Amino acid sequence: MQTFTECIPCFERQIEKLSTLAARIYAQAAKVSGQNDFFAQHKHTANTKVLELLPALEECIQASPDCLLTALRFSLIANSIDVGVDAEFDWEAALTQEKSQEETGGYFTLRQMLDAGKNQVMILRDNAGEIGMDTLLVKQLRSLGAEVSYVPGNKELPTI
Repeated sequence: MQTFTECIPCFERQIEKLSTLAARIYAQAAKVSGQNDFFAQHKHTANTKVLELLPALEECIQASPDCLLTALRFSLIANSIDVGVDAEFDWEAALTQEKSQEETGGYFTLRQMLDAGKNQVMILRDNAGEIGMDTLLVKQLRSLGAEVSYVPGNKELPTI
């Protein structure tokens, strides 16, 4: 099968239909089982693991040539985890792999904005380990004079 740019609207419709179906299935499963959070145990495990890793990660950040970039990368790793897609996640491997990643343009834009005095930053929080990693990022942002708002994500409104 060949895919063309003309196919994208159809792909988008299919994804929307699948996500709606998945939401209905989760809602029905929650109703039948009486359990509203199927990932509660995973969240607890992830948060516990991150709390164990925080001191070593803080040392890694302090030893890095760019503390903000390293904290941002750690936060991105945690925020990229989706247990609904991949229930197994190797924190140590992801953190090791982080060191080999190239710097992205988004980081340079953030840095330029902070350097220019545009220091208001809002971080949308979610759950399952990323909150712990985000504390490292918030600490670095605040050390650079940023005013950080850390707000809960809205489950009713998708955030990308």
